[in-house]
Amino acid sequence: MCLFKRKKNEQMMISRINEIIADSGYQLVLYKKDYNFSIIILVIDMLENFNITSLVLKRHVKISVYLPKHYNENNNPYNSIFLLDGQNIFFDNYADNGVSMKLANTLDENNADVIVFAIHSPKNPDWRLSEFIPFDTNNSNLDNTLAYKFVDFFEETLIPLLEFRYRLNDNKAIIGFNEGA
Repeated sequence: MCLFKRKKNEQMMISRINEIIADSGYQLVLYKKDYNFSIIILVIDMLENFNITSLVLKRHVKISVYLPKHYNENNNPYNSIFLLDGQNIFFDNYADNGVSMKLANTLDENNADVIVFAIHSPKNPDWRLSEFIPFDTNNSNLDNTLAYKFVDFFEETLIPLLEFRYRLNDNKAIIGFNEGA
């Protein structure tokens, strides 16, 4: 999704999306908008997807969220897991090689009472490495300052935003793969 600077355009966009998805079982929620980011959340069963436009990272950060089956039936706070390279977690059409881990199925089958936030990496491999490697390398295509900016984004923007939107307790884990580990 793109960032709309005018309220009128934003309202028109929301109305149009709601028309398109009216009978599909999807729900569109405009969550928060300020000068640093805007978010549009699309709910599909207990999986949500949204984009955050980060000025710090200079990119749209896609987040996929798994909610436990009974999330809407109680007010309990939940443990949370943050997975880097999130494009490979839930959906085949987002996965780098076209095959995801299909983690939602495993979590459902095991009645996992955890919220999983899958943080998608940039499509550009050099940009991805720049966000994960905080030291100089021999690769002139990398900007190691992005790693520090990613940590700042994670701590100062993403975590507070998710704590506001979801019922999280203090038990949080972050998991990465390869350079993101």
